[in-house]
This record gives sequence, C-alpha cells and structure tokens, in this order.
Amino acid sequence: IRDRAADSLLEAIDKKLGKEEDSADESERRFVPFGQEMRAFEDGEALVIEGYPIVYDVYAPIGWFREIIRVGAASKALKKADELVLWDHESGQPMARRSAGTLKVAEDEYGVFIRADVSKTRWGRDGYEAIKNKVINKMSFAFDMNGGTEQWVKEEIEGVQIETREIFVFGHLYDYSPVS
Repeated sequence: IRDRAADSLLEAIDKKLGKEEDSADESERRFVPFGQEMRAFEDGEALVIEGYPIVYDVYAPIGWFREIIRVGAASKALKKADELVLWDHESGQPMARRSAGTLKVAEDEYGVFIRADVSKTRWGRDGYEAIKNKVINKMSFAFDMNGGTEQWVKEEIEGVQIETREIFVFGHLYDYSPVS
C-alpha cells in the first residue's frame, strides 16, 4: 500500500505529463540495457534482433520504488498476447509481430526471450542497423497489471525506507521496443 506522499508525487507527474487521472491507458513501460542480452545479426535474408527484454528476479530502481519481476510472471499474459516489436513504443512504427510470424517469444527461468525478423519494415531495417552498431542499447516492454498479481512491500535497507513492488503475474504484455 502506497502512502499519500507517493500518491501525490504520482499525481503531480501525471499532471505534468498531461495524463488524466482516470485514463483508460494503464500500460506501463520498463527498460533494460541490451548489454550481452541483445544482439543483431543476419540469418539468410532475415535481419534478426534477439534477447531478453524481461529479466526475472533482478531488482530494478523505478523512480521512488524498486521492482522485481518474479519467475513465470509472463506465462499467463504470453498465452493470450499478440505482441509487437515497435520502434520506441510508436504504434505507427512496427518492426515485427507475433501473429505475422516475424516475432517468436519464449519464456524460461531467466526471463522472456524474443527473436524478431525485422527485415520486413523500414523501421525494422533502420532499427536493426542502430542496434547492430550499438547506437541503441536498451529495450523496453509495455505491460499492464489488469488481471495480474503484484505485491507492495515496505522494507528498511541500511536505515532507509524502500518500497518494493513484486510482480508475480502480468495482466497483459503489449510490445517490446528498442529505445534510446
């Protein structure tokens, strides 16, 4: 359970970003650096990007709290999803799509692994070059918690009160996006 100061901070951020309090868009975005988890390569005529946009059991600082995604959190959402790979979360700039056969997604105990043939769109080809040349070095994913399971815990670490959000089950997964 969040305290009033945290809720006030979130409301102020939402106002600054122009987000309405009762907005229907409840999706969230997270990013992880590609590092050794992401690579770009050619496979015949295909331009492929692959890696882990979602990594399990690693604490990530998210503004005023930290977050950890537990092993298996994506299982339910992956069964009903038709995710896309979008350039910088822009819906008008698709790079690959699961239902089109250009995106393969697999979950293991490390996280969610994607392999996308991005050669079929202009944004995919441009994105491939940016990733291959290490101009873009992060990947983000969009999700919501509608129908998911999470827990908020307050703990004291080295004398500092920290809130931790544990995600056990995602509601929905929408896209994976190379971002700057």
